[in-house]
Amino acid sequence: LGLVADGFMTSPDGLRLAAHDTESNQVAVINLVTDSVELRISLPEGETARHVAWNRDSSMMATASDFQTYLWRLDIPERPIKTLGRHDRVMYGLAFSPDGTYLLTTAKDRQARLWNWATVTAGAEHRGDGNGILWSPDGRRIGWKAPNAWELLEFKPPTGWKIFSE
Repeated sequence: LGLVADGFMTSPDGLRLAAHDTESNQVAVINLVTDSVELRISLPEGETARHVAWNRDSSMMATASDFQTYLWRLDIPERPIKTLGRHDRVMYGLAFSPDGTYLLTTAKDRQARLWNWATVTAGAEHRGDGNGILWSPDGRRIGWKAPNAWELLEFKPPTGWKIFSE
């Protein structure tokens, strides 16, 4: 691959794998049919690739550096199509909603931000240390990994969510 993969994610269609290296600004996209590197995405100079997420039809990818999120269309990988607002501390993760409308980012600043990526606006924030995100297939629930427990959030677009009690 030309990098030491620290993390990876398979595309929803199962045809590609995105591998990122926290020592570089590179994300390699591997075609799983041909077993070859299809393309490389380079984050801006000085940024480090920490996380990746695919949209539902595998045509777009989000990448997170320490503080910044970039959106890429795979048919024009030379530059990001959008840049979302920064977090104040290192990012823990990101995930597209199942319908592809929203992107959820989490960071060590104890903030989760729900973005409408098309308009580059944050619609809601949630206080907490979520370092793992999993959307339910219907998009109504978010599994949220806090440092010592899991939380289940009910998603209420476009303005927020509530935590389910135990």
